[in-house]
Amino acid sequence: MNRNILIEKRLRSKNKDKKSSLNFNRRRKKFDFGRLKSVLLYTALIASSILLAYGCVRSFGMVTPNSGESMTETIGSGDYLLSDRIIYKFRKPKINDVVIFSANDSSTLFVKRIVGVPGDTLYIKDGLLYVNGKARQEIKKTEKMNASGLLSNKIKLKKGEYFVLGDNRNNSEDSRFESIGNITANDIIGKVWFDIDLHHFGPI
Repeated sequence: MNRNILIEKRLRSKNKDKKSSLNFNRRRKKFDFGRLKSVLLYTALIASSILLAYGCVRSFGMVTPNSGESMTETIGSGDYLLSDRIIYKFRKPKINDVVIFSANDSSTLFVKRIVGVPGDTLYIKDGLLYVNGKARQEIKKTEKMNASGLLSNKIKLKKGEYFVLGDNRNNSEDSRFESIGNITANDIIGKVWFDIDLHHFGPI
């Protein structure tokens, strides 16, 4: 009798071990949805951060080297410039904006200052630029111009046309000359807003 009881206890013990083993396996196979959600969230954050950084660089961080002395002393030759490529989607170019542009379907990029906007009448007299009959009030110290070029006669800018000059007026290829002439809004790539060269480091 005692022997039968002992055998029965052993069988119950084995059955308990099998059940606990089966329960353990079920717990191990259970999928962790919380962990998957965290991984997906971090992946989305990283991807959005990369896209945001790329968009900022494309919009505000276009780096362009300045070639030549036409903008001395404002910008030096070889200085690297940051330009805003989206600002003119929200407003039109203004007087005194320093812009990067191409001219006459050329691959060359120029950096100059806008001195005339659509509707303005410009000419040069005694080395000074006149806009709408008044001598231009320069925001930078400039020399009297030795060459009047196309502004030997009065020019009225049409819709969408802009007139640009280099701040170094006597060492600048700009709108006074037929190689550039009046530029259009479509020629303008962006507004220069920062010089990252150590000698001229700062906003333009």
